[in-house]
Amino acid sequence: SRRYLKGTFSWQWSYYMLNNAGVKYICKYLGLPEDVVPATYKKVKMARSNLDDKKEDKEEPTKTKEEEPAPAEVRD
Repeated sequence: SRRYLKGTFSWQWSYYMLNNAGVKYICKYLGLPEDVVPATYKKVKMARSNLDDKKEDKEEPTKTKEEEPAPAEVRD
């Protein structure tokens, strides 16, 4: 009745999600400090070295003509 939840029913399952007012109410009810928030509200900060590592992983070495089999060699 306080409208802190959003409910959805799909394929015989009920899903309930807290809205922002519901999160504030729960934090106040539990006596949590202001800096404690759900993990889904936090932005992930990646270190610069982690970003560089991911870029290197995405780069794939290109094949040279020596590595590609000739059409006569390929048989099923």
